[in-house]
Amino acid sequence: MIPENKKLVYDVAKDQLDQQITAVDSFTTRAGLVLATCGVIFAGYLQLLGSPSWLQDFTSWIFIPEIILVLLSALFAFLSLVPGGEQGHWRYDPEPEKLYKLIEENESNNKVDVQDEIVRSMVVSHTHNKNVFNLKFTYLKYSRYLLCASGAIFIIHLLIIIF
Repeated sequence: MIPENKKLVYDVAKDQLDQQITAVDSFTTRAGLVLATCGVIFAGYLQLLGSPSWLQDFTSWIFIPEIILVLLSALFAFLSLVPGGEQGHWRYDPEPEKLYKLIEENESNNKVDVQDEIVRSMVVSHTHNKNVFNLKFTYLKYSRYLLCASGAIFIIHLLIIIF
């Protein structure tokens, strides 16, 4: 019978690892959406820059920060995809092989507590993943801020043109 406090720690650690992996999938989806949005916006700016009339408009200089912000947003969205993108970078322990060897080595004297080893391994995994997770989140946050700033400047630009 597993003591209640060990079971509680095990359940919490397992839930935290599940939430990390789910959040990473969500971040990846969001980064893809930001990249797609940046691509569409940048294509629209290229279309505008291709027309000769934009050069004669007194607000044409506003396109420069808009384009720079969109490009920076795309760069940060791409950077958010890089950490943890390679297979094996995320840990989702316990490692069954390691546990089996540990049990096999200590089977005769019953000194090993498998539940303790599982929880310890999960805590190490959570800590390892947290660093990569925070880096992905930071890049995605900057990307979204830059895209919003570009959108705000674009709206101001449209208001100037309209009025």
